Amino acid sequence: MTQEEVKAMWDAYTEEVTSPTVKAAFKEAVLDVRHPNCYIFVGTQIARTTIVHELAFINRLQAIYGHDIISIEVNIDPSLTPEQTEKPQKLFTGKEKFEYLQSINPLLRELRDRLDLKLDED
Repeated sequence: MTQEEVKAMWDAYTEEVTSPTVKAAFKEAVLDVRHPNCYIFVGTQIARTTIVHELAFINRLQAIYGHDIISIEVNIDPSLTPEQTEKPQKLFTGKEKFEYLQSINPLLRELRDRLDLKLDED
């Protein structure tokens, strides 16, 4: 059992699986095969749980290698966690929304004045 053999099997299974969640977890994972153990590293608990419960792959691996595999271990590696993108600040009030839109288009204030419109929060 080599790293290349298990990786080829892993990639083939990833392409076969239909669940987007399972596919994403398998694509994110990093394999480390140290005969007779197979270590799988993922970035999140959800990915870990998904892979642990993917019995079809585990059964396939054990069917091919039989007793050559002593253990399959799925671990969380924080360095594999996807980076969180900062969400833009939300505009909460009508006044804030108007001020933001006015900064994009200054003629908005003139339109508001011409039509004698008032903001709900004024």
